[in-house]
Amino acid sequence: MKKLLLVNSNMETIPYPVSPLGLCLLQSLLCTEYDVKIYDAVKDKGEGLIDELVKFAPDYVGIGIRNIDNLNMITPAYYIDDIYERIIKPVRKTTGVPLILGGSGFSVFYEEIMEYFKADYGIVGEGEEVFPYLLSCLDKGTAPDHPAILTRTKSKPDKSGLQCFDMSGFVHSNIDLKLDYSHYKIKGAYP
Repeated sequence: MKKLLLVNSNMETIPYPVSPLGLCLLQSLLCTEYDVKIYDAVKDKGEGLIDELVKFAPDYVGIGIRNIDNLNMITPAYYIDDIYERIIKPVRKTTGVPLILGGSGFSVFYEEIMEYFKADYGIVGEGEEVFPYLLSCLDKGTAPDHPAILTRTKSKPDKSGLQCFDMSGFVHSNIDLKLDYSHYKIKGAYP
């Protein structure tokens, strides 16, 4: 079984940490086909990422980018450089496996982030159906052909083909939360 490491790149804890429920949802959807693990950078600001990459030895790394900035005009903070330094560089230094970006923050500035991070793939919008499709293509060695998937040569999605994930048949209680929630229980929020 191939291994997939999903990385929560959101390290912000002010005013509270926000749990990576989107990554947990992806983990639940993919766990029958892949050995999926989540690395949550909010707990150690990325300090343990290299150890996790070496120990787990994933075939693919998916990075969720939730926030680009803190939306505060009085004391602004921007996260992209921090994500690059603490997450992207260690991944690239440690492994040559495909690097896949996604998340709400990524979907806002996908073109700029794809270029800056030199990612192999990106998913614009909801990834619940697109991400498994992309992984299947990578497993088979075929080129993905989906309007929401970006590559180094395709930097813009075909927005006319983007669709929302139909969650009407999905039971949310089936999300398998294989994540240490102790730091979210102290002072956290759920998206």
